Amino acid sequence: MEGSRASPQLLLALLLGELLRTVGAMPEDRKPGPKSYGFPWESVRCVAMAFLAALFCVWRNFPCATSWLSVQRQTKLAMMLCELTEEKGQILEKLSLFQEESEDLQSPFPNASFGKQSTEAQSLEATYKKLNRSQSELEDEIRHLAKEIKQEKSKHAQQDDLLADISKTIRSLEEESKSLKSQVGGTKTTAHIFQMNTQLLKIAVKVALEENSQHQEHQKQLLQEAEAWKERVNELKKRKVRLQDSEGRARQVLNEKENHIKSLCDRLLKLRDWAAVLGEDRDGENLESGREKCSGIKFV
Repeated sequence: MEGSRASPQLLLALLLGELLRTVGAMPEDRKPGPKSYGFPWESVRCVAMAFLAALFCVWRNFPCATSWLSVQRQTKLAMMLCELTEEKGQILEKLSLFQEESEDLQSPFPNASFGKQSTEAQSLEATYKKLNRSQSELEDEIRHLAKEIKQEKSKHAQQDDLLADISKTIRSLEEESKSLKSQVGGTKTTAHIFQMNTQLLKIAVKVALEENSQHQEHQKQLLQEAEAWKERVNELKKRKVRLQDSEGRARQVLNEKENHIKSLCDRLLKLRDWAAVLGEDRDGENLESGREKCSGIKFV
């Protein structure tokens, strides 16, 4: 019965150890993060570790309880065996005494006490046989218990090895939990820095958009001013062409006037020569008036 009770427990322990080893052997990229899909895996991990620790304590104390029960049962059977052995010894002593008395009584009263002594001897022999059977049964049970104890010791050794593996796995899980906590702290810091950088980038993008809009407006204004300056330059070019035309006409008129003045001067010189013929006085007056006219025309 003890073996049948211990086998499901050993199977459960083996399954638990295999589960823990499987969880410990999972790669880092397959393990769930502290906030995977919005589920608090860190709290689940803590609860699972607490459950495993409680189960480890219960499992640690369970072999002690089973061994204590087996020791109690073995002690009880040993006491029963001692009592039966003492009772057997007493019965053997009584049997030997009865045999001696029967031998002493057989010579003087051979017929009278033979029936009574034979019945007592038969009852004592029956009791002796019963005690022998009880002793053999107890010895068989003791051997069975010794065998079960040996099996329990081997199972306890296996359980101790399994518990050592479980404790190692729990320690590795605790270390992994500590590393995950530190990673979570670093991740929170990185997330906070990322949020700050995101806010700064949003502000920078907003400022850049405002500056871009202002630049576009300024560019539109510059384009409008450039169009206005282009129209003004075209007008100035047209005006320059008109001025060049008027300048050409003015130069032509000036040349014509200079030629006319030269012709007038030549005529005046000719008149001076005629004045020398007509008379000095009159010629001098005419010459003087001609010079004044000539000088007045050049000044204009």
